[in-house]
Amino acid sequence: RFKGRDSHLPEHSSVIVVPHSDHSSFQELQEFVELVKPVSIQPIVQRRDICDLSNFNCFLSNRSPIHFEVPTGVQQLISSKTFFSSPINNKSSRYKPVVSVMRVPKGVHYTSISPKKSISDDGSSGQQEPKDRFEPHDDLSKICSELWSLDENRLTPGQDYAIDLQGGTKSYWREDKAKDPLFTFVNPSVFQKPTFKRFISLLDNYETSTGVQEEVTSEEIQENRDFIDAIVETKVMRRAHSYLVANGKSPENKMQFKRQLYDMWFKLYRRTKGSTALDSSGFEHVFVGETRNKSEVIGFHNWIQFYLQEKAGNVDYQGYIKGKRPDQGDNSHLITIKFKWNREVKPMGSTFIGTSPEFEVALYTIMFLCAPLQKTDLTIAGLNVVITCYKHGLNLGTSFPRDADID
Repeated sequence: RFKGRDSHLPEHSSVIVVPHSDHSSFQELQEFVELVKPVSIQPIVQRRDICDLSNFNCFLSNRSPIHFEVPTGVQQLISSKTFFSSPINNKSSRYKPVVSVMRVPKGVHYTSISPKKSISDDGSSGQQEPKDRFEPHDDLSKICSELWSLDENRLTPGQDYAIDLQGGTKSYWREDKAKDPLFTFVNPSVFQKPTFKRFISLLDNYETSTGVQEEVTSEEIQENRDFIDAIVETKVMRRAHSYLVANGKSPENKMQFKRQLYDMWFKLYRRTKGSTALDSSGFEHVFVGETRNKSEVIGFHNWIQFYLQEKAGNVDYQGYIKGKRPDQGDNSHLITIKFKWNREVKPMGSTFIGTSPEFEVALYTIMFLCAPLQKTDLTIAGLNVVITCYKHGLNLGTSFPRDADID
């Protein structure tokens, strides 16, 4: 429950009026929107041309909007002059204001509506207060680090590829901090690896605009199956499968496991509110990327797709988001960046660099099936990572990594 004014509406006990300064910092606004997860947000300043609300789109909820009317009591309270005035400043008034004004600290002060769950060593969950420190999940960190060590197809920085991070930026900065592309080079031979080659064949199978019905051909279905056939034979996916079987999350039969992967990653579902179109899938969102409302990029968390789109001239890299600690610079396997894709903005997007398709599928599949929370702290090969994984019913909504040292 938010710490605002006590409700002055006895008939609406669940209504809490929250004072919020028009001059809150960007970080406060971002934290507030991320916590509340509204369906939409609207600017309140008169000059809407200076409001760039796209920086908050990544925190909006995908749930369907609930249509309701503002209670009459709330309308009267907000429209009342005394709601925004202090009795101290109304010395000439002969009457006591209808609403007494409480002095509140600057900024937004709130607590979680429902307390976050803690994660024990065995993966069970309990209740705890919201935490602001990094607490890696032991069991999931162990298996994910094991997957990292088994990723034989992972590229080596400086040998198989090179990137040029250039200038640091912020998600809300308008200035382009990178004049050159992110990738300096990638060894073409890496794309001849079986899993890489079959992964790339899937990237042109989608209509990237949400709200548009996906048309899946028999050839594309076979390409999906060929990709799954290829990755399940790798050491990374074999270990992921055995872990999931041991934890009762996947069938031991290989064919049944393949069907589980297919449904999780390739089964179409509706992502757009109010639309009947089956316009999205876990694979499309995470690895290919999507555009929404012709103004924003959602998903798009794969380095191979980024490299190919950048090489084709469709991506404009605009700089990287700095963390709190000194990073590995151009040798990092995990970066958070800002870019445009076909003129539409991704103000902040995180992706692994140089990892194989099978590693990312294995990692996100385990997080989808085993992680007790939507955001899980992991230590993978010495790197502190936060993996976000949202479910869309029985399908994968999104999953992506973030350096724990980046706010």
